[in-house]
Amino acid sequence: MKTEIQSQPIDAKKLGMLQLAYVESALKDAVKPVVRDIKNNIMSNGLRTGALKTAIKSKVAMRKKDYSGVYGLVGVDKSVISYDRYGNKVRPSKYAHLVEFGTKRTAGKFFITKAALKNQMQIQQAINNALKKANDAL
Repeated sequence: MKTEIQSQPIDAKKLGMLQLAYVESALKDAVKPVVRDIKNNIMSNGLRTGALKTAIKSKVAMRKKDYSGVYGLVGVDKSVISYDRYGNKVRPSKYAHLVEFGTKRTAGKFFITKAALKNQMQIQQAINNALKKANDAL
């Protein structure tokens, strides 16, 4: 399942390591409200278990291959396994896309998309502020 939010393009090859570190730190703080809003959207949609809510995770890291940029991911962690009241395994990663986008019989809830779009401007502002701070520090 992939919901992608585009931001203004930044030429990461022109940025130094200090600037990328500032952006990474700002992005870690900026994704926290997204995770919170996703969890709130799940609970407001009336889902019965907290398995999906528990599986929502975020990751912010620098590209390991060439250190050319920073990325942030928010979504359902595949390694999270819960158990229902009968002892059966529940894997939220197996059904999260069905809740998000719906099926031919049910409408989508768009719990990730709504949270990402709601916080898109704050994320972009956090990145811009981080770049300004990094440039001032140089």
